[in-house]
Amino acid sequence: MNVYVLKPGSTALGLECPFCGSPLEKEDRAVACPECKAYHHAECWRFGGQKCARLGCGGRETIDTGRLSTDSLIPDVMQSPRQTLRLSVSDVTQAMRSMPRRTAGAGSTFPGARTTALGILIVHIVFGLLLGLLYRALFLGLPWAIGDERFQAIFAVNWLSRLADIPLWWWVPGSAVFGLMHHLFLQGKLRGLYPLLRMLAIVTLCGALGYLLGFAMFFPSYRWPSLVWGLLEKVRWLSYVAAGGMVLLMVFSAIGSYQSRFTVFDMAFGAVIIAGFALINGYLNALIYGLILGALGLLVGAGIGLIWHNGELGGLLSGYGLLLGGSYGILVGWFRTLKTFNSYTAR
Repeated sequence: MNVYVLKPGSTALGLECPFCGSPLEKEDRAVACPECKAYHHAECWRFGGQKCARLGCGGRETIDTGRLSTDSLIPDVMQSPRQTLRLSVSDVTQAMRSMPRRTAGAGSTFPGARTTALGILIVHIVFGLLLGLLYRALFLGLPWAIGDERFQAIFAVNWLSRLADIPLWWWVPGSAVFGLMHHLFLQGKLRGLYPLLRMLAIVTLCGALGYLLGFAMFFPSYRWPSLVWGLLEKVRWLSYVAAGGMVLLMVFSAIGSYQSRFTVFDMAFGAVIIAGFALINGYLNALIYGLILGALGLLVGAGIGLIWHNGELGGLLSGYGLLLGGSYGILVGWFRTLKTFNSYTAR
């Protein structure tokens, strides 16, 4: 992939970079997507994983750092459609490093948001208030979802309950501070402090959220345990696994995104999406595998019962089949959800 230097009269001047939202300006280095031909800043293309940032486009190509093209994008210096200026890799790398850093990726939290400090500030405040409301909704809804006594037992010595008691207006200054720090981080500043604070916020805030979501995912098992011949009750033990797994997922996500452009709210609402899809996929697979193994256990138990004259064996093996099949189905649904989510975020 060629890198173009924009000169006066270039056709790409003034066009908006799909990745950072900033217009292409004179003397900028730009690349064109091989699929949709959308122009990106060269550093945005590299920062975004060597792929097109336009929604739905699958264009992907590696920048040729040893090749600086001079074609129709710079007509004032064009001598031939195939004329190129060959530079060494070290020359281009040094020139790229000397360029000022752009606020690439600031629109990751809110697609289409401008990369201004005010835009990032507003987005962070809005999502901060939504996160505060989400905590309150979970603490109000979980006693109904899993039962008040069980809720009190689970969270009796847990500091998570204090998050729901935080006044909503407290989320405004905290979110604003993180928004301003995120803006500075995208400009190349606070490269040491902000990633550390963001990682701690993801581990605490998003880890707490994931813990709550882990139990909320199993509200059908707590509310209607006798449905499907008791299948929902038999998979209820996995709620503790889900709560711990969501916490670990947030911890690993915080570590893996240490130097990325993702925000705390990207992780928080990503956890909500994962929990929602895991709930649907988990119970659908639990029904499929649970009923299959339950029926198989009933048939095997009935056959053995005829020989041993034990009429209760069929029901016993059927219950074990529901337990094993339902639990396996839940786990299969979770792993399929995580695989889908990882493949989507890697695009």
